[in-house]
Amino acid sequence: MSVTCQVFGARAGRKAAELAREHGHLDIPNLFDEQAAFLARLPGHGSEPLPELRRSLQMVANRHLLILRDGKGLEALRSSATAIRDTVLSAGRIETPQDRINAIELINMCEVADIMAMAALERAESRGSHYRTDLPESDDSQDTNIIIDRTAPNSFFCARLGELG
Repeated sequence: MSVTCQVFGARAGRKAAELAREHGHLDIPNLFDEQAAFLARLPGHGSEPLPELRRSLQMVANRHLLILRDGKGLEALRSSATAIRDTVLSAGRIETPQDRINAIELINMCEVADIMAMAALERAESRGSHYRTDLPESDDSQDTNIIIDRTAPNSFFCARLGELG
């Protein structure tokens, strides 16, 4: 393990402990009930094959989220990811325990694709490997990192990492 990992791990641990003390213990709902409610959302014996839905997501992500991207394509990816997730939930063919695992994984992949596209849309510029064909120039005002935070408006905020405590 490198010294860097130890130093930043120690800092992260101290900060996590500090935040836990400030917020106290949150009520944890009955996880078995939550799991049962989530699994009940899966349709069972629908007509849509999961491998085809997964390939569709991979194709649209490969088309719109790789090196060359633009706002229109990123919006198309978000729309497709939502549609594929909704199809898995409403009509996915789930016949075996492995199919159930594959369905959950595909739902998660749709969520991640949507989050990545949302973050790429938020960075309305080109920088490093993030190249927007519709916005080819760098914008110094966007020299920040996108931080995912469920308590923030839109579930994220932008900041320079060096400025965070």
